[in-house]
Amino acid sequence: MSEQSEEAAGRRWSKRRLAAVAAVTAGATAAVVIASTSHAEPDRSHAPVAEDEVPRTEKDVVEALEELLPEGVETSDAEGQGVDEYWEVTASLLAEDESAGAPVDLAAGQRGVEDWRDEAGCTGMVDEFDYVFCEETELPDGGVLSYWTWEPRGEETDEPEPGKWEAVWNGPGGEADGYQTLRTVRVAERYPEGNDAPGPDEMPVSVDELAEVAQAPVWQQVLDLVEEEWGPPDAPNEPPEDDPYPGEELRDTFLSLAPDEVEVTDLDSEWPGVADLVADDGEGPGMVRVEAGGPMPGSSAAEAAGGGTSAGSASATGADDARCTASELEDGSTLSLCEKEATEDTPLAYSGATLSYPDEGGSIALTAYNRAGENERPSRDGTPLSSEELGDIAVADEWRELIG
Repeated sequence: MSEQSEEAAGRRWSKRRLAAVAAVTAGATAAVVIASTSHAEPDRSHAPVAEDEVPRTEKDVVEALEELLPEGVETSDAEGQGVDEYWEVTASLLAEDESAGAPVDLAAGQRGVEDWRDEAGCTGMVDEFDYVFCEETELPDGGVLSYWTWEPRGEETDEPEPGKWEAVWNGPGGEADGYQTLRTVRVAERYPEGNDAPGPDEMPVSVDELAEVAQAPVWQQVLDLVEEEWGPPDAPNEPPEDDPYPGEELRDTFLSLAPDEVEVTDLDSEWPGVADLVADDGEGPGMVRVEAGGPMPGSSAAEAAGGGTSAGSASATGADDARCTASELEDGSTLSLCEKEATEDTPLAYSGATLSYPDEGGSIALTAYNRAGENERPSRDGTPLSSEELGDIAVADEWRELIG
């Protein structure tokens, strides 16, 4: 196993705006509408840097980003993460010109995949949101350039979010042990405060200029350095040497406990401790995910459940509009139930139940969705099993016997 997997669990970004960059990277879960590309051909005239000048530290990476921004753009509030800190390189800063100021975020990294082209550009995405749009184009060098637009989310959501533009370069890295490397460079610019639909002349960096930054050769040199210092990325879906909760056992246990009136069939599960199934209550199929969590020394059941209360129950609204309750059972376990209804903006709905055991906090989590598979669109209004039905399944003794 490479140093990337060994170090990842213990390394967490702690700087104020790196969370925004993580949100940029999470764009792979968003919906896309693929359209014909209408952007100008990017200027790829930026030259590689000398070998001894390849950015390595936070300061180096920030300075490299600043040097690639258009003339006349001033920067402030810059911070980032270098190769010396982690195997994903990031930078965030405030870009300003005479017309406006806007935050600009960069993230560059790589991961192991079966076929890099299957996961590049606007392909391989799930159409969950109607406020995200994507165009893509093939590049002469064999890479793929995609342009993203994230429309603002207003007061109708729990956490209003400004819109943003994003340019993403995807391309192949090296090959190792039968799998490929997908390299990704993302550069995003969030809309200026109070401007929900800025034009190109109202942003300090245009979309085409973001694309130039994403394609600059220096980021490929940085990723070469990442591989040199951190090793190649892990193989896709690489399982641990010992899986204490095989998906087959999780699947069989759920099948034995599911209501008779709900037809449940199996889906292929690629992750340890996870089983994916399809349930149909007569109104169409919906995916059900079963996840087992082992003991977490030093944690309580309430902490494992995300902050459950003592005896009785409490309700809260999650950041994604989910309604959740948590209650403590007689044996000290905490049962958390969540329901998220489909909306016009986010048609994905889910129901969930998590039982967290006392003492060291092992858990079983059951989640039902209104889509038949992880990479499929929502196909029904609600979920095939409610959170209450999933809760009845989660409290069964069979899970306790399995997780121990």
